[in-house]
Amino acid sequence: RIGGNLGIGVDPAYDPARRPPEADDRVTYLPEFYGERHVGLEADFVCCRHTLEHIDRTADFLGLVRRSIGDREATLFLEVPDVDRVLDDLAFWDVYYEHCSYFNSTSLTRLLQATGFEVLECWREYGDQYLMVVARSTRLAPACPATGDVAATERRVDRFEAHIGPALEDWDSLLRSSGEEGRRTILWGSGSKAVAFLTTLGLNGEVEALVDVNPHRHGRFVPGTAHAIVSPDSLSLIEPDTVVVMNRVYREEISAQLAKMGLEPELVALP
Repeated sequence: RIGGNLGIGVDPAYDPARRPPEADDRVTYLPEFYGERHVGLEADFVCCRHTLEHIDRTADFLGLVRRSIGDREATLFLEVPDVDRVLDDLAFWDVYYEHCSYFNSTSLTRLLQATGFEVLECWREYGDQYLMVVARSTRLAPACPATGDVAATERRVDRFEAHIGPALEDWDSLLRSSGEEGRRTILWGSGSKAVAFLTTLGLNGEVEALVDVNPHRHGRFVPGTAHAIVSPDSLSLIEPDTVVVMNRVYREEISAQLAKMGLEPELVALP
């Protein structure tokens, strides 16, 4: 809007009923999967956030994007979970079947280089949970960097395998004992982290409900466990004793919101 730009959004989940009334016509929405028919779409900037990890043939997908750019110059931005952080933090709630691929900075850089992109910048954001990569199309085929950190990744996987069992037992013991003591526990956040957290631990009555600020989720239920999703205002009636924060970056925001409602539950944030 500031630069007078135009945009095209390709997303099979797009729902025109949820388009805000103040939205203008600068963006064209295509409610479909990105594929060969979109190769003719021209763009100076291509943005792909939290999608690449859901695609099984990642090289084919990025190759398709590269062919759509052709001989023009374009910038590509990718955002994906950082598998190094998942392994280091034993973040089992970020491991689920919808993720076909997991990346660290080296594997993502090599993938981009192998599909005709030059990586300009790679960094972590969002509490160091996600990898951000800026790349540009290139006609060259730069040599892939040395794979010196593959051994480090293998050590991370070994450590995850060795420690994940006790970590699951600790979470299970914490929440089940809380339920046996009559304490009410809710999860703040109803996205994929919460679904994986509940299903991996096999929780049911130990969790009262899930809270989410997204109004489109209120009155709905979590897949797999059927926990109800409620609005933050509902907490005044639930009066939880424990709130498990599904994403630590929101801890202070959630704490402030609870204080405004006069609630003082124990806050437990995932690492």
